[in-house]
This record gives sequence, structure tokens and C-alpha cells, in this order.
Amino acid sequence: MSTSTQNIQHSLGIPSDGSGQALERKGSIISTGGREGSKYSLTVTKIDAGMAILLTSNNQLIEFPSYLLPPGVQPGSVINLQLSRNISQEEQQRQALREVQEHILKEFGTSLPKPPVLRVLM
Repeated sequence: MSTSTQNIQHSLGIPSDGSGQALERKGSIISTGGREGSKYSLTVTKIDAGMAILLTSNNQLIEFPSYLLPPGVQPGSVINLQLSRNISQEEQQRQALREVQEHILKEFGTSLPKPPVLRVLM
């Protein structure tokens, strides 16, 4: 683990086991991990230049656009993040992409390109 991650943990009061691994603490950093509808509790470590640095329970740093954070969030705040897949939106985007590809094929892919006309200027 990097020294900067250990320093961030220390400054936020996240307990460590001595090896730099964060210990789970009730109300602190938790995750249900990598499944549909996964919920994460992350600690905001820094907000700078439109990006927030979030710390996970396994000491991973995530860069996250700060404009997506709730109002009033500052370094040391704990935020909850829930991830889920939007299958209906995926299908709509796939269909829109297919339509664009078909249009491009019809417009540009049905005939061979014409050879270039070259002229020598003197």
C-alpha cells in the first residue's frame, strides 16, 4: 500500500492493522461487492479541479466527478454509491447505433470509391 493511502487513512481516522490494511468499522467503509445493485460506502479524501478522490474499503482510490456528489460533501464525508445496470437503456442505445450504422452503410458503403483525378500543374 502506498504511503499516501496510509496518510489519507490516518488523517481520516481509519483504523489500520499495522500492515496498512484498513479495518472494517461500523458506519465506515463497506461494500457488498461487484453484484447487480451493489452498494458501496466510500470516504471522500480530496476534492480538487472538479474531481473527488474516493477511498474504498480495500484501499482503492477512485477518481469521481465532483459535480455528481451531493451538496455539502467535503473531505472526510462518507457517501453511499449504488451501482446497477440499465438494460432497457442499453437496448435503446444499441438500436440507435444500429440505425446509424445502417444509414452509413446505405450512404457510403454501397458503391466503390471513384479513383482520384490527378493533374500535373506546370
